[in-house]
Amino acid sequence: MAWAVCASLISTDSPYDRGRFTLHVANDDFGSGYDEAFTSGIEARFRFTPGDNVAVSSAHPELRRLRLHEYWGLSLGQNIYTPALVQVTDVELLRDDRRYAGWLYGTLSVELGLNHSPFLAHGHSLYVVELSLGATGPQTQTESLQRYWHAFIRDVLNRRDEPFDPKGWGVYQVPNHWGVNVRLYQESEFIRWSLAQPDWRRQLGSSFGVRMATKTEVRLGNMWIDGTGGFTIRAGLMPGVVFDDWSLPRLYKGKMVGVPLAVYGFVSGYLRGAIYNALLDGPPGAEGPYPARTYFLTRIEAGFVIRFAAVEFAFRHTTLSPELRNRPPSGVWIQNWGTISLTFAFY
Repeated sequence: MAWAVCASLISTDSPYDRGRFTLHVANDDFGSGYDEAFTSGIEARFRFTPGDNVAVSSAHPELRRLRLHEYWGLSLGQNIYTPALVQVTDVELLRDDRRYAGWLYGTLSVELGLNHSPFLAHGHSLYVVELSLGATGPQTQTESLQRYWHAFIRDVLNRRDEPFDPKGWGVYQVPNHWGVNVRLYQESEFIRWSLAQPDWRRQLGSSFGVRMATKTEVRLGNMWIDGTGGFTIRAGLMPGVVFDDWSLPRLYKGKMVGVPLAVYGFVSGYLRGAIYNALLDGPPGAEGPYPARTYFLTRIEAGFVIRFAAVEFAFRHTTLSPELRNRPPSGVWIQNWGTISLTFAFY
């Protein structure tokens, strides 16, 4: 019965895929190699195309007319944050650095792609609404997870000591706290240029081109309150619809045409204004000390996406400006990490 209800929610006549499963793995070993600040994260994400009877885009005739594609999604993940001096347990030596923290969360999302852009007659736009529920503190068992992961790396690389097991989780960790956050995201193309290659498009579902898009994001809740603006430039062999975590070759009568192939790179730049960050400022009512932080951050990302048939591989390198006003002892000033993503689409 429950399976029949779930199956009835998934579209059977989508012009693109019916859904996709994505695994994101982020780690500073893919960037700076320093085990501090944001050190690692993992997220499993499942999205499906809803049927017209429940789709948000079916609520209004204009949305239905402009609709490219719609996803409903569920994500489960965990992020890990540590100070620079992971071998120190003296709080006085750690008080100018961020606390140990784990963010264990689940997210429900609605993503709507439209054949419309406020900047371009034939451009595309993406609108996303997410609701995240999660927890921080010892209740997330993040210390045990990090120790297990470090032991696994030492065994695989045949190392005796590195990466070190952080020792300060028990004395300098963000306390137990339940978090609720809403994320609103919008992306709109303002440049869209492609070479005229009908044969390529027919066989591969892609064409060579360059696209540029603006991005805005707002997060509201008891974990983060901030706003972000930025842009992305994408260039290479791309399908008709491309956004972050979207690479959609169009189907013909419900089937893939030829063997879909996409290979393109991207560069993004962002500016964020942060009013509140529970992992740096402390949850409401939590006792200090907590470090002084900055209120404006810049972030640069660069990477590539390769898609063949129903499988997609992506890598993204992220560079983030300092979150803390004072540089921690022996700490890096600029954060760097990499994210590997593997996606399987189904039809």
